[in-house]
Amino acid sequence: NQFESWKKTGDIFAAFFGHDHVNDFRMNIDGIDLYQTLGAGYFTYGLKLGEGCYYDEDLIGGTTLTIDSTGNTVTEHHYYDLADF
Repeated sequence: NQFESWKKTGDIFAAFFGHDHVNDFRMNIDGIDLYQTLGAGYFTYGLKLGEGCYYDEDLIGGTTLTIDSTGNTVTEHHYYDLADF
């Protein structure tokens, strides 16, 4: 499978996934960081179109991964209030 092939290459240390709407996390499996990130768009979580859609100000933001020259990483989750825009 795809994840097994990532492990075999030995040079993949992170993968990012999105569009879950209610989950924001990082986990490490077999040396690879897996990120589920928030949506950063203005209407990503703030537009109610009908049944089944929802609004949650606490789910607007994004994730940054900073890699320094030695390969160390810092993960930061950022949350925004629409009133600030």
